[in-house]
Amino acid sequence: IINNTEVVDHFKEQLKEGDREAALDSLVRCKNQGDQSYMLKTVIDTRKNEDVRQVLEKTKEYFRHVAKDDTARGTTAAGNTAADDTDAYITAAGDTTADQTAADDKTDAVYQKSILIATLNDDPETLKEILSWGKENAMCNESPNQVEENPILLSSLEGYTKCMRYLYKAGFRIKLFEEDWRGVNDQTKNDQMKLISLDNIETKDENNVERKTLIQKIMQSLAHLVFNNVQERKDTRSDRDPVNRYLRFKAFANQDYLSLQLIYKKEETKIEDVDPLRKAFALGTYAKLLAGYFTEHSTEYKMIGEHCEKYATDILAHCHNTKDVNKLLLHDPMEDIENEEYKYSNWHLALWGGHKSFVAHPYYQHFAWKKLKGTHFDPYKFTFFGKLLSIPFALLLILMYIPAMLGDSFFREGHLLWETPEQFKARKLLKKKALNEQALAMGLKGNANDKKIQVTLEDADEEFENPYWAFIRERLHRPVYRMYTSLLCEVFFLILLYLAFSQENIGSVDYSWKDLAIWTFIAHFLFEDLVDLFIRKWDFFGSFWNCYTLFTNSLILLGAAIALAGHNDSDTDKRSELSGNNAVNIGLTLVAYGGTMHVLRTLRWFLLHKQIGPVIVCFIRVLRDVIYVFVVFIIIYLAFVLGIWFMYKPFTVAGGGVDEISGNCTDDSKYCIGDRNIIDNKGMRGIFSHIFWKVFDGDAKEDSRIQTKEEFNNNSTVFSLEFSHVMGYSMWAMYQGITVILLINILIAQMNSTYLRVWENADAEWKYSKSFFQVQFLTPRAVLPPPFRWFYYLARLIKFMRERSQSWAPLIRTTNEKFKQKENYVELLHKLVKTKMHSEAEASRREDFKDLRLDIQNEISELKKIMMAGKIISENLNAKNCQNKKVWKL
Repeated sequence: IINNTEVVDHFKEQLKEGDREAALDSLVRCKNQGDQSYMLKTVIDTRKNEDVRQVLEKTKEYFRHVAKDDTARGTTAAGNTAADDTDAYITAAGDTTADQTAADDKTDAVYQKSILIATLNDDPETLKEILSWGKENAMCNESPNQVEENPILLSSLEGYTKCMRYLYKAGFRIKLFEEDWRGVNDQTKNDQMKLISLDNIETKDENNVERKTLIQKIMQSLAHLVFNNVQERKDTRSDRDPVNRYLRFKAFANQDYLSLQLIYKKEETKIEDVDPLRKAFALGTYAKLLAGYFTEHSTEYKMIGEHCEKYATDILAHCHNTKDVNKLLLHDPMEDIENEEYKYSNWHLALWGGHKSFVAHPYYQHFAWKKLKGTHFDPYKFTFFGKLLSIPFALLLILMYIPAMLGDSFFREGHLLWETPEQFKARKLLKKKALNEQALAMGLKGNANDKKIQVTLEDADEEFENPYWAFIRERLHRPVYRMYTSLLCEVFFLILLYLAFSQENIGSVDYSWKDLAIWTFIAHFLFEDLVDLFIRKWDFFGSFWNCYTLFTNSLILLGAAIALAGHNDSDTDKRSELSGNNAVNIGLTLVAYGGTMHVLRTLRWFLLHKQIGPVIVCFIRVLRDVIYVFVVFIIIYLAFVLGIWFMYKPFTVAGGGVDEISGNCTDDSKYCIGDRNIIDNKGMRGIFSHIFWKVFDGDAKEDSRIQTKEEFNNNSTVFSLEFSHVMGYSMWAMYQGITVILLINILIAQMNSTYLRVWENADAEWKYSKSFFQVQFLTPRAVLPPPFRWFYYLARLIKFMRERSQSWAPLIRTTNEKFKQKENYVELLHKLVKTKMHSEAEASRREDFKDLRLDIQNEISELKKIMMAGKIISENLNAKNCQNKKVWKL
């Protein structure tokens, strides 16, 4: 803001006249910050880097000169006041340091303003010159304010990539709101995955997101990630501002900023702190959480999450071969954690975090299918007859798995279930290599025992595994066979369920083998759900089918327990002789609902089908709309039930208008209604039933017409037009209009909107749901389906006991191998990120050239028009001159 126009105009005149020295001196000596900022912007806008550097030099010299003068005057005054007072001279020396610091602060303020102006101008050349001067003079590259005066934040928000690169290299950083920093810094820092339970971070901020809701708990947690490594930041007012928080989060989530963190990583910085892929996952998931809390910025946070997901997908898309894809997706900084069921590699994080476009990418899908089918096997290459035979063959394999697993656990090394064929061979080769090195060392020392070495080497040179165990190991680690066996066991369970439900009732309590088999299956299903819940914690509820299965199994077992308690009190099984509130009827009703839901549960297998799978996904999404509208309907329904019952109560038994014995109008009643549903049911039961089914059946032959007794007895259709009677009839009409016309049509429109939104991205939605369903078969626990899985737990117990006795020898990679793998991963990330930034820069450059070419064409067109107009004017003038000459001649 200009305060003194005369000073500014004088400055402009000096620049215009070429007196740059005087103009720059005027700028430096200007006392008003607004005027000085305007003049500084004028100099920077000229894009003359020499002038900009000269301004900074003059500013530094001027403020230091002023500081020296102030110090000299202060020292002289102190000396005159107390020449012999030592404390006075010490005070003067302290004032000297303070004056020097103040001068540096003023110089730094002008330096920061210069950086900010050059950044806002998107002038990377000038910005580079300013930062170069700052480096030479050891200036501070940190902004005092994280939004208004932070140049790298502003460049990130505006998309000034070149400026952002120079600023980041110079040391400028974007600092997140402390709570967000804890949530997204890096999810690889903890030794186990946490779940979003936002009550665990203590803060008194009124805008704090730490509120415990089910949606927050079932999302992939990114809270509690770096509590021990985060420096405590002082809470400021800007930290409590949701707009400030949003801008900082948006700038931090910029894909170029995430890339720069990796490109300019210092040697001492761990890759976990700057991994752009995992940070993109963290930011994307945390953005969904913030979108659910800050409803005013819900759309914006969702867009941030989508951009982070797209960034991660672009990184994956720049891989050039399968080796790079495997290296990128298999990276797991927490691989040392013993957890076969729940992993933390990149491909797991993408799946658990709900990054659908990343999971739906062809590279990811190819990687997942390769893990699912195992090695040296591809069911797609089989004929149709061969595919059919694969299913019973997989079931036959179960009978071979069980004795093989038990024999391996008790009498062999116990690695059959836990090591793939590749891992088994790698361990054997590693052992052979160690034996050879040991033999070589012993030979060099001259202490070799030839016989012992020969025997050991002969053992190592034996073939890796005999054909039988190799055959079992190969099939055990083909997850696609696990899918076949699980499907067959579920079909067998449904057959048993049908036979149990359809068998005749003999009247006495008798449990057949079918009942026992069903309860065995259900108990195993519920136990597996609880085990999965224990392993994955709140992430278990991130899947619709997990919640559905847990509820279904719990419902059946609860019903069975209630029915069993009822049978203990009654010897009969004739349910028609028992009350509807009897424990047997209540329990078996729950069992009936649970059985229906179990049959519907088979729909999840159709997720594997390319055509039916998207339909299942859309069906589940639309169910949410039905639930939301149903909540609104319940409120409307209860409101009208209350009002209509109050209007029609006088014409019922409760209101004294109907005789309780005969069921007809009393002798004293002048008016009656003909709806027997309302009259015959005591209380509000009739209204509840009648008004609910009106939504589905709009027939109103004898509904709510209030008639005189004479018209009622004569079966006339004439009804009363008196005020209270008509208003009761109109209340029915309002209910019908709101529910049938308005609410149902809103539901249809909302379902159409949801269906279209999902169908537009149907391929990604289907692939993600399919992958989420398939991943459960990749764990060792899925080798045997329920109820055969107890043999797996037995093998797991033996493995645990061997680990405790230190007789277990798993394949453990050396520190050098881990370091080399991490180094290869970092190198790959560098290559992918740089390639991505280069391709985007080239695309942007082509767009700029296209715009420039269009601008030049427009300018040429304008020049042509001007030249054409000038030519026409010239021709007119020549013609006019010729006519004048002819006139003069005449």
